[in-house]
Amino acid sequence: MSALSRRGLLRTGGMLSLGAMIAACGDRQDSEAPGRVGNAPPVTDFPPGEVDDVALLRTATSLEYTAIEVYRSMSKAGVVDDAYATPFERFVSDHGEHAGRLSTLTRVTGGEPYKCPNPWIMERAVGPILANIIGDETAGIEASDNPQRDVANLAMAFENLAGASYQAMVAQLTEPELRHEMMMIAVDEVRHASVIAMIRTGTPKAYVGPQLFRAEAEVEEDGLAPLFVLQSRSGSLAPLTLVLGKPDEAGGRFSATLETPAENSVIYDYMSC
Repeated sequence: MSALSRRGLLRTGGMLSLGAMIAACGDRQDSEAPGRVGNAPPVTDFPPGEVDDVALLRTATSLEYTAIEVYRSMSKAGVVDDAYATPFERFVSDHGEHAGRLSTLTRVTGGEPYKCPNPWIMERAVGPILANIIGDETAGIEASDNPQRDVANLAMAFENLAGASYQAMVAQLTEPELRHEMMMIAVDEVRHASVIAMIRTGTPKAYVGPQLFRAEAEVEEDGLAPLFVLQSRSGSLAPLTLVLGKPDEAGGRFSATLETPAENSVIYDYMSC
């Protein structure tokens, strides 16, 4: 997911250009379909299934188990700073309690609870992110130059993602009681994020971010911005960009975009784990 280095582009540029020309000039066999360059996989449709109350509750439950897995993976790797150890233990307990509540609501709504991390998010986000914090020798990925910083940023990103996801689900749920329960859980996630920001940036500086006044936050020595509790006047549903890991030759770092669940990451009623 990291960008190619300038040296790598110069080294492979000729080969890429030649390959593109060959692919573009291949035999079309009188096909009316648009031309394609390279061997891109065929476009696949979204999985079948209805995004109803049960699917939303199951998806929310999967986010809770995803958060638990993230915290446990970071703790197991020994990259959690002492300042975060106790809060993270509390967060894991809270996420477990949330998962239980959501599972009960799923049953009451007529569905089967989903008690596993979200597979789409684990594969496409959590896996690469953790690899760039902890390191992955088999993939040639070096560990972060500051894993404690990245752990805090990752934890806050996933807590904010959960809060935003539940905020988005409120508009989709049909039952008022489910909307209420979802927002109560979302409040807990945002509180988690606030605690992380206050530990990471310090108080009172962390309380209000300059973004709230349309100003830019001063970047730290490593080029990354500090964390703040309040960053906008209302809860944002925009994608979250997470930058972390060891910088490459050009100073760039690994980045990942986290988005609220869409059709491809919904846990439909026919899915199991």
